[in-house]
Amino acid sequence: MGLRRLFINPAEACMSMEIEAKFPVHDFEPVRMRLAAVGALYCTRMFEENIVLDVKDKDRATLREQKVLLRLRRNVSMNKAGDKAGGKVREGAVETLLTVKLPPEATSGFAKVCRELETGVADFDAISQILGVLGFIQAFSYEKIRETWELEGCHICLDEVCFGLFVEIEGDEPSIMRAAELLGLDLASASDRNYHELNREFRRAGNLPPQDSFTFPPARGEAIRHELGIKK
Repeated sequence: MGLRRLFINPAEACMSMEIEAKFPVHDFEPVRMRLAAVGALYCTRMFEENIVLDVKDKDRATLREQKVLLRLRRNVSMNKAGDKAGGKVREGAVETLLTVKLPPEATSGFAKVCRELETGVADFDAISQILGVLGFIQAFSYEKIRETWELEGCHICLDEVCFGLFVEIEGDEPSIMRAAELLGLDLASASDRNYHELNREFRRAGNLPPQDSFTFPPARGEAIRHELGIKK
């Protein structure tokens, strides 16, 4: 491959298709009980620290204006020795991912469809500095605790963010519908919005001032970091 082919048009890129739907819930325990009852496979539980990046250049459109997401994520395992994941990922193990998501291509009314490209990187701090040197800036940040299961060919994510609990199901649409039925989730409550949009909706509904970042309250965030040995 010649150097001229190192950088290709996004339309030519080999990007995975992501189809997902989110279901708001009040409690994860009934969902966990149903997951266990239908034979779902428990995978892992992670604490996520996410930075969404953008450009600050008056001569070009921002990524947000283009509806493109560039995200740097650090996953820290919250698995315990006795977890059913079989110790595949030890507590405190760190994974760093760099992801770009293109604008949604379609929606069925309950699920969002978009293309994404994701890769693991070795050093969160180093890649942050590299992206900064290249002119990217931090647009906002957010935190999440994600517990992942597998069912009916889908990834089932029990997501806790500071403004609520959600079950996110990722797979093809028939599998999402089947998994939702098995878990007793109502398709009428499903949302195709991302967490940034849901955060904005939550703040508007509560007459709260606009704020793009959403992180756990200080006491909760500090407790999580202390448990995992993370330095803020």
